[in-house]
Amino acid sequence: MERMNILRLKAIVFNIFIISLILFLKVSIADALDYPHYDGNNIGCDSCHFVYGTQPDLLPEWTAHAPTDIDDTQSNTLCWSCHNDIEAPYVRTHSSLQIDNGYGDWTIECKVCHNPHYQKQADTHGSASYLYSGTSTNVTATTLTETGAGWTVNEYQGLVVIPNTAQIRYKYKIISNTNETLTIEGPVNLTKAAAGNTFAIVYGKLVNSTINTPNSGGKAVKFFDTSGTNSFADGDSTYDGVCEICHTQTTYHQNNATGNHSHNSGVNCITCHTHTDGFAGTGCTGCHGLPPVDAGTLVFIPPGGTGSATAGAHEVHVMTKGYDCSSCHFDSAGAGGLHNNSLTITMGYSLFGGTYQGGHYDGQSGISYNTTTTIPPTTVSSTGSNTCSGIYCHSTGQASDGGPSGPTYATPKWDDPASAVCGTCHDVSEGSGLTSGSHGEHLGATGVNGCGDCHTGAADNASSYASSNHVNASIDVANSYSAGGAPGNGYGTCSAASCHDDGTGNPAVTPQWGSSPAPCTACHAEVPGTGSHQKHVVTTQYNKALCGDCHDSAVRGTTPPSDHLDNNIDVYDALAGDLGYPSDKAKGTAYASCSAAYCHSTGQSVSDGNSSTPTYATPIWGNGGGAVCGTCHRVSEASGLTSGRHGEHLGSTGVNGCGDCQTGGANDASAYNSVTHVDGFIDVENTYSADGPPGNGYGTCQTASCHDD
Repeated sequence: MERMNILRLKAIVFNIFIISLILFLKVSIADALDYPHYDGNNIGCDSCHFVYGTQPDLLPEWTAHAPTDIDDTQSNTLCWSCHNDIEAPYVRTHSSLQIDNGYGDWTIECKVCHNPHYQKQADTHGSASYLYSGTSTNVTATTLTETGAGWTVNEYQGLVVIPNTAQIRYKYKIISNTNETLTIEGPVNLTKAAAGNTFAIVYGKLVNSTINTPNSGGKAVKFFDTSGTNSFADGDSTYDGVCEICHTQTTYHQNNATGNHSHNSGVNCITCHTHTDGFAGTGCTGCHGLPPVDAGTLVFIPPGGTGSATAGAHEVHVMTKGYDCSSCHFDSAGAGGLHNNSLTITMGYSLFGGTYQGGHYDGQSGISYNTTTTIPPTTVSSTGSNTCSGIYCHSTGQASDGGPSGPTYATPKWDDPASAVCGTCHDVSEGSGLTSGSHGEHLGATGVNGCGDCHTGAADNASSYASSNHVNASIDVANSYSAGGAPGNGYGTCSAASCHDDGTGNPAVTPQWGSSPAPCTACHAEVPGTGSHQKHVVTTQYNKALCGDCHDSAVRGTTPPSDHLDNNIDVYDALAGDLGYPSDKAKGTAYASCSAAYCHSTGQSVSDGNSSTPTYATPIWGNGGGAVCGTCHRVSEASGLTSGRHGEHLGSTGVNGCGDCQTGGANDASAYNSVTHVDGFIDVENTYSADGPPGNGYGTCQTASCHDD
């Protein structure tokens, strides 16, 4: 029992000692904590340490909590209580949550890299860490002057000054500077600094001089500035940059010789990899436009641009055509090994998954270019023409528009839009030479509007093409073209082309593209079975050899009419409407009739002889019983057939009927031999003197048996 009391007494005494020591330290060294965690910002030991607490490192009780993720540690919670973008800037810690978890889940607490109490870089490395050192000629509570210093205005703004290097514990923020005076966030402790002291300016971000890394133990760190030697990663063989001391699996700047240390060596890493984002990187737009659209968005970060004077066609290629950066900057754009390598423009053409590589670019004179490895290699020169050549996207695609050799390549100018309009890479009309495949037959045909009839998105006049389906390493043809796909895969057929159907709107498979001109039977029968085609051509043998009497200029079996591909039903003899059939009648609609066709008329006149103008019948096309004898002209005296001497003859005893005068005519007017009927002639037997075209006047019979002595 006595032993337990002694132990309790010792514990009480020890706690009193610790508390007293902390209170003493709070009073005695509060002024010695380095900026920014110092009394000038009202920060002392008790700002972060709960002297009566039991938490590790005497952290305040309220920092103990159930974490929501791996970054939400007790220590980080304390840091973020002030670093909240109100009292102090907010930053994310470096972790797999901010980068990626390709190497598993990991997090680096704030205190791993930062010493919250002291500017350890200056404390450890002394004069080696000084960005500037001199002798002060005047020191006040808020200024330090070195007469004749010759500083650039505000070049040290935001950094830290040590007014007296012999009193290194006393450090202050530089608010601004003139050419010889620093304005300081004070007040400066004038008992520790005076005119004539050696002062120094340091970067000052509370970075530890030794960092305990996750996989490589304790590593010495030299971090004296944002760029140059002893910066984030300066590329030398001593791997002591604050960015490289931990890295063992990254592509760049590992903490040993195996890492690639050429990437942006000595460049300010946080320009692209901001602390605000946990060093995740801001993406392409942190350095230049995506894509660059003008000279101002080519490169807009230190240490300067590539020297290129124009953004050229970046916007057209990326935004309009949809190409990614690696199409022209293969193995460079993004995380490529040659990206942003000494501000050299890296070229390497690799299109459509590497299918088309190589080519040549002749760039701006005076600019540094290099190339990546493509197969075949991309080559670069810099004579100032700004042209690319020898690459698929600026070519005829398949061949020289019909030639047996490979494609013909254009050389558009990077900064001249007019050099890459339609027609600069391939021909665009029959007149300009676009005759490959069956282009000539189609583009030269009446009724074909132009490119857009077969290539969805193309302007008919070849002035533009939709970006989504042009220059995409694929033959893009509408109408269910069977050979779409990679250029050079051969010609195919269309199975849903409105211009190739049976005349009623039902699609027909077209002939092979590039084959000889198709006969009529490629889409429908030589004499279609639709409507009244069979009756006109087969039964009555009307104009058996030609189709042109109803379809202008058509030749049966071989030659379509001139308007055959206009996607309408066109029935006329020489001019639209001259047969009285509706013009441009939609395919697949109800049949109509001709109202001015000689073959459906009285032949000579309105009343079979009383006028020079015929009367026209209008039988419905496709109606088998709609054009019998009597629908076009009178067939008996009783029905009104009285022209000429019809009345006297038909009303006479001994006249059998029509057949007595017209061979092939049935006496009861029920039929007529097709060969001699509706042939554009008056056909009368008995050596009739006025045989011939209708309207040539009446004549006489010279051998009629009914007229003798």
